[in-house]
Amino acid sequence: MHLSLILAVVIPVAVQATALPDDHSDVHGLILERQAPGTPQYNCHADCGAASAGRRDPAHCSNSTWTAAYDDCLECALDFNIWTIYGGGVSSAASSCGLSPTPSPSGDTPTAPPVTTSSSSSSSSPASLPTTTTAYPYQRCFES
Repeated sequence: MHLSLILAVVIPVAVQATALPDDHSDVHGLILERQAPGTPQYNCHADCGAASAGRRDPAHCSNSTWTAAYDDCLECALDFNIWTIYGGGVSSAASSCGLSPTPSPSGDTPTAPPVTTSSSSSSSSPASLPTTTTAYPYQRCFES
């Protein structure tokens, strides 16, 4: 009885040990590289996260912090292959501002629609909103 109990414990442990790769240093290094503050990839994750999280604020469209994160996200998301992670949230936030987000390939600067400051009122144009600077989660407050 003790032998069967010992075998029931030892065999799965031995099988699991042989299934693990010998060296995890490559994976660990990649994770640390991606998470290193100040690196372009880290900043891109921060920008796209802030652009996505900004949709929680009803006034995000006029928030300079959000617009900067949004623009930066569109510039870098394809370079680091993270649009699949953040695209839905960023698109949702952008669509509520009347924007159609299209990430730029190879970090090209996206062309944003021109901002008009016309004093005439028109029923087809949105009302201009004051610019605010509300802080968002993932804001680049960790940068020096």
